Amino acid sequence: MSSNPLIKRSGTIFKPETGKLYEFVASKGRIWVLRGWPHLMAWRKTREQPWWQHFRPEIRVPAGNVMRRINHQLARTARPGGQHLLSSAAIADSGPRSRVKVAWSDWYAMIPMDVRKAIAPFSERHWHLLSLTSRCGVAALDLVASNPSLAFALASNWVFHRPAVQRPLRAARSLLARGRKQREILAWLGFPATESTRKILARVVPASVSVKVLMFLRQQLESTDTAKALGHLQRINAGVLRIAIDSTLLPAAMPQFLAEVADMRDEDKRAKAAYLLRDSLTMFNLLYPRRRFSLVRSVEKLRTIHNSLVDDFTRISHTGLNTPFPPPPIAGTPLIEPITGSHDLVEEGRTQHNCVASFARDVAVRNRTYIYRTLPPLERCTLALRRNGGRWTVSQ
Repeated sequence: MSSNPLIKRSGTIFKPETGKLYEFVASKGRIWVLRGWPHLMAWRKTREQPWWQHFRPEIRVPAGNVMRRINHQLARTARPGGQHLLSSAAIADSGPRSRVKVAWSDWYAMIPMDVRKAIAPFSERHWHLLSLTSRCGVAALDLVASNPSLAFALASNWVFHRPAVQRPLRAARSLLARGRKQREILAWLGFPATESTRKILARVVPASVSVKVLMFLRQQLESTDTAKALGHLQRINAGVLRIAIDSTLLPAAMPQFLAEVADMRDEDKRAKAAYLLRDSLTMFNLLYPRRRFSLVRSVEKLRTIHNSLVDDFTRISHTGLNTPFPPPPIAGTPLIEPITGSHDLVEEGRTQHNCVASFARDVAVRNRTYIYRTLPPLERCTLALRRNGGRWTVSQ
């Protein structure tokens, strides 16, 4: 391929004769070229790197018929009450955004529907999973269906296997082609090669799977407590995993509490119960360092405990002197304000009914956290930044 030309306009084009999708982004001087199913391949070049290089794009595979969904979206907006389906050309004529959707729709349409349905529920690394299923065939698709977490790890095996192999997909194909059992694949990826580990990974819902979670889980499954807590559950989600891989949270969680969290679909992507438990433990240990925290039996009971602790913490914090904080690491805006003193931090905790006041020492003394408040028309919430080396990133 030739060197990077000057990109004068943005656009997305699909060429059915080659099965390739081209995406041009003028503002970034970027070109993507994606070859479609079954011979997946992706190249890119940018203004900073004006030569073609292979890469793994971040894409989201849709489960259903994309063209039908686009038609329905247009029917609700441009053609209220319309029922008939438009052709790809007719949709493309309706505007630039529709042309982009049609190009991607045509590219996704090359992927078999059963593959799309299997990969769509995952929260990340769709390209990696597509590559695994396209290179390794039915055996890979069967693994996605029977053990989503194991398939996910195998699709990114260079992260888990040490040392990383030079040809990760060839290694995965070799493992699957030889009919290796799931326990053997677990061992190759560095997980405990036990039947209990295999069952635990098989019960993790795809939406809750990520590289970070699996890396932590791999380490914690060496612990009998973690394996035992997860082994009793028929369904495992992000909420449960966040508790199970944290040695400070797991001892406070009763089995019935974990089972309740596991059945909550809104805990599949965001571990809200785990953060509520962590906040409760933080406040409790600061307020009552010589007392033992009660075991949590239900989500409702946890909310009651948390609310009571917030009231206690706010009442006690109000009796102290106002401590000014260091200058904020990032300047505020009219909609995102830094909280610059301990009294304001306590007031934020009272208003939002959270334990943000417990971060006062981290802000004032350790200088590793800073707290902001967001204001309407943004969602009213408390935002915590944490320093990682020389960078400040959103922690919660």
